[in-house]
Amino acid sequence: MKDWTLINSDKFGPISKIVAVFQVGPPLKDLAIPCIKIKILENKSGKFIGTPNIAVMGQDDHPQWISGFGETPEAALIDTLEEFYNTAKKVSGEDFVYSKSDDFL
Repeated sequence: MKDWTLINSDKFGPISKIVAVFQVGPPLKDLAIPCIKIKILENKSGKFIGTPNIAVMGQDDHPQWISGFGETPEAALIDTLEEFYNTAKKVSGEDFVYSKSDDFL
């Protein structure tokens, strides 16, 4: 199989690779949820993005999905956790919405 970063198709959007899924907690100190999962994706340029399986509901009643970025999977994980914590530390358990469970298998 050729290198996945060389695969191109005008029928689809950009391709990224899931390189890791991390579970953090339980417990999560100072947060109203027991744990969180973070999915780490690598894009074709070799940069990494982290996305959590949970979001805070915004004042407009829509989830406020956040992400983190990094030059390594670990850096993206740390950035994602910091961004999530800064968003989530001020809300209660009813203010969260979860992604579909099969998004993080």
